[in-house]
Amino acid sequence: MRLRTLYHLGNWGPLMSWSGCAIMLGIGSAIREAGADSVDWPLVMIAAAGTVIIQYAAHPVNDLLDYSVDARANIKGTGRHKVLHSGLATRSELVQLSSLLIIVAIGMMLYVTLMRPLALVFGLVGLFGLWSYNWTPLRLSYYPFSELAVDIPVNITMVMAIAFVAVDQVLYLAFVMGIVQASLAMTMHTSYFAMDTESDSIGGKRSTIVAYPRFPWCTIYPSVGLVAVAALALLGTEAWLLAIPAVLLVVEISFGLKMDWIRFTYLRKHGRGVREKFFERLFANVPASVTDDWQTTSSEMRKILTKQTMIMIVNGILLTAVLLVV
Repeated sequence: MRLRTLYHLGNWGPLMSWSGCAIMLGIGSAIREAGADSVDWPLVMIAAAGTVIIQYAAHPVNDLLDYSVDARANIKGTGRHKVLHSGLATRSELVQLSSLLIIVAIGMMLYVTLMRPLALVFGLVGLFGLWSYNWTPLRLSYYPFSELAVDIPVNITMVMAIAFVAVDQVLYLAFVMGIVQASLAMTMHTSYFAMDTESDSIGGKRSTIVAYPRFPWCTIYPSVGLVAVAALALLGTEAWLLAIPAVLLVVEISFGLKMDWIRFTYLRKHGRGVREKFFERLFANVPASVTDDWQTTSSEMRKILTKQTMIMIVNGILLTAVLLVV
């Protein structure tokens, strides 16, 4: 398999914002609570590598199982690469690659389990997320609210697992950081669904946005995340520690408003009745032409999604820095 194929399969923005940030927040939580001297660095590096490999493996799996839906999506116009559709890889190559990666990740998980038996529970949550999201009989990606069923437990578990492997303790701080991570992950994931609304609808993939198009989901999820952060502060987590995610979730809400406005405007313009004038005045500077056709609409959504992904990465970096320094 060519290096170019492996590069495109990386889907590096989501990989860095999910696995990358979860690893940083987990290690940051462990060091803050137990000190750098208490961290088992070789073991936590193995756990971190396994975490990244599992998410990387999800990408060829998604390409294989969503082939018919992806064929209708605006892949090129939204700056993505699907190696099956472009001819960079064959189905057999992706099957072999994903199988190899999953076997390697399971091997790493079992090794870590020998040192930290409870790590097996965390690892199984991650594997369950990969399986349940993609494969039958569950195949949650084809049903509403998969972002709740998968994103919340997987992201919380990733952060807590890294912290646990690092210092052999289940840390409340890691749980808090996991909730922050999950809130941002759901926000980004929902924007992906918004960007692929048309192709998902045609292909029978009933995401939350496809099943319930009249609700502003891209605004709802970061708003729920902001409420969760406020609740954590009220429950005793130091408010200054939550200041960064609180501010960034407000920014995500503004991006979500814009994403919902574009989607609603497109649906109304094309006779798909939705609520009228949802926050349109907030984004009057968006040219009406961006909703003339779905290719242009989804390309405009991709610009917002790219910013949301960067917000998630910035949160991981800044919040980890706060955990380590302040």
